[in-house]
Amino acid sequence: MKSTATQKKSPGQMLLVWLMLLSLSSSSQSSSFSDYLRKTVHAYQTGPYSDLGLQLSHLDYRLPLLEKVELRPFTDRLTLARQQFTLRASFNTIRERKSLLQKQQAYLRLQDQDTRAMAREKILDAYLRYVRLWRLNAESALLEKENNLLVRKSELTEKILTAGQSTDLSDYLELRTLILAGAAALGEKKEEFTNLASYMGLDTTLSAEIPTIGPEEISMVIATLQPDTTFLHETAGKRAQIDYLDASYHAEKAASAKILDFVQARYTVREDLLPENRFSVGIGLVFPYKGSTKLDLADIVTKQKIAARDISDIIKRTKEEFDDARNEFEQKLALHNMLKTIPQDKKYNQLKTRILDSGRLDPLKQNDILMDELNIESKTLEAHSDLTELYIRLLHLSGKLYDKPMKNYLAKGIPFLD
Repeated sequence: MKSTATQKKSPGQMLLVWLMLLSLSSSSQSSSFSDYLRKTVHAYQTGPYSDLGLQLSHLDYRLPLLEKVELRPFTDRLTLARQQFTLRASFNTIRERKSLLQKQQAYLRLQDQDTRAMAREKILDAYLRYVRLWRLNAESALLEKENNLLVRKSELTEKILTAGQSTDLSDYLELRTLILAGAAALGEKKEEFTNLASYMGLDTTLSAEIPTIGPEEISMVIATLQPDTTFLHETAGKRAQIDYLDASYHAEKAASAKILDFVQARYTVREDLLPENRFSVGIGLVFPYKGSTKLDLADIVTKQKIAARDISDIIKRTKEEFDDARNEFEQKLALHNMLKTIPQDKKYNQLKTRILDSGRLDPLKQNDILMDELNIESKTLEAHSDLTELYIRLLHLSGKLYDKPMKNYLAKGIPFLD
């Protein structure tokens, strides 16, 4: 028979088992951003959002050399003894065929840029929505703590009033109002969290995991960022539009420069004609003249100028937004670091411990100290979430957020997505 000592687990083993269960619990009770981001990226790399050039590679957009063939019968005086048959063939010139093919290819590239812009927008939304989800989850936890402290203060005030001690009744009524308002605010936060998690396709019963990347690592990443003004993702669509307009311009010029219109052969049935005189051949020539094409070409050039102006405006605006966001990030980071030093101050913690251990401090004052600490924690969370959102926007403005292979910029070390 085994002894009781051998049947019981040692304290070290119990602690190890407890830590493993806690780890499994926390991993199963949090929504993984990596999985959500991976699904978002995959959705815009397959199906209707994939590269149009690859989807339509089996289609032949080249114009045929022979445009059309026409057979034109003609009967003179409604008698079969006098007839004409004309066979006419129209052709596409080599220049015309080449320019229209280039126009179609430029159009596909333009549509691909629109698709990539949609994908970038969804990826940015995925980051910002998850930061919002994390913030709602953390704010709900802080509101719950605040409400508990308010309820505790309310109970202490009720004991003072019951004991007949001197206190202001209006303060008690204001306290009850704060408790009701806090409960309503907590309900709104939880409802917004549930709605946002449901919209994102996440389990609404789970909590949002905290981004593992810290403010210090974020600051190091931002120090290396700089928007490349020679090529921005926001200008890629405009550049593709200019290429498409340029291809359209050359296609219009090729069509207006066409000289050979058609080639035809004619056979005439007449009793008074010898057989060798019944056949004739001819060609149709078009003298190049711009006409209405001149207006079309002018319209294309105007649109190119507008697109080029938009590119310059986008570059200027992006640089300004990037500088403003970086300056705001520096301010939020300084505020966050300052707030973090308060609860970590050794002198403050020693004084607090000494006062609380003395037992001479009024319970209401103790509750007020905890409320002040919670207020500092709330401001620290606000600064942390604000600088995280600014970090994502700076990655977006610099284009780093969309570099391939894709990375998870909210995880420590910024790992690649699997």
